[in-house]
Amino acid sequence: MIRFQILKSGKEKIRDGAEGSWPAYLIETTRTKSTVRHEIDEALTRPWLRHHFLTHLVHISGEADDQVALSQNLIAIFKTTIPLPGNSFIESPMSAWRMFLDSAYRDADTPWYSGTRKVLVKDRFYTAIEQLELEVPESNPQRQLQFHDHHDTLRKPPRVPIKLLFSLPGNERETVCGILREALVSNPHNIDTALLTYAFFVAWERATDFLQIAQQEDRDDLKEWYHWVNDDMKSIGAMKRSAGDYLSLFYLYDRASFAATEYRDIADWFLKESEFKLSYHFYYKAKEFETALEILQNISPREFS
Repeated sequence: MIRFQILKSGKEKIRDGAEGSWPAYLIETTRTKSTVRHEIDEALTRPWLRHHFLTHLVHISGEADDQVALSQNLIAIFKTTIPLPGNSFIESPMSAWRMFLDSAYRDADTPWYSGTRKVLVKDRFYTAIEQLELEVPESNPQRQLQFHDHHDTLRKPPRVPIKLLFSLPGNERETVCGILREALVSNPHNIDTALLTYAFFVAWERATDFLQIAQQEDRDDLKEWYHWVNDDMKSIGAMKRSAGDYLSLFYLYDRASFAATEYRDIADWFLKESEFKLSYHFYYKAKEFETALEILQNISPREFS
């Protein structure tokens, strides 16, 4: 097989590499400059090698089938970078996406908020899509090994521009959405899967799909975060009311931009709940000064402080 490959042209090797029949092994160079051959992990490493050859093949052939193969292989690469039932134990940190997530999201300056405070920064988000690349995840023990390309040059597995994944066509997008849903449902304690899922849905202008998943899975944490990242204080407030979290409610409503009538309704609700200090505050914001002063007179200075 090896002798036969030596006789093949560069174009033939590109085709074989794109189809996944070549190279047959990876190479490790030791400190003594000797080489050790390793079998290729077909599920976790082969898609990265195929990407190198497929990009060259699409460039020289321009055939639609090769472009489809490139897109499908990108999905195979994507599966190696996120926690799925087959690899979630070792890949929960999502090292391949770490730089992207850290670039696209930031923590809101709200130490009083007990939920996830990550918010999407749109300009940084789209810049990250255009500029960043994926590398083989750190959990893959073959990430530092090399392979022979069509020029018989040793190289490491290629990096993959993130924008290729975000630019996938319609059918492939649906497949990616299904994979993201599977990762989200299978890893309820991994917030990074939620952040990445939401990022793809936002880029594809279908952010409400994220909320639908949260509702179908009855995930209050995800529903609340969705409202948080979209600055929907009314919806978060309704959830906090049900939980009786008055302190968080105070901060949420205080930072929101409500009309006077809405602040009055909030004040009425706090009064009904016997939260007099909070009721006073929102009557004042509603410019219901007489009602606010009346409540204030019934609050002792010690309690108000």
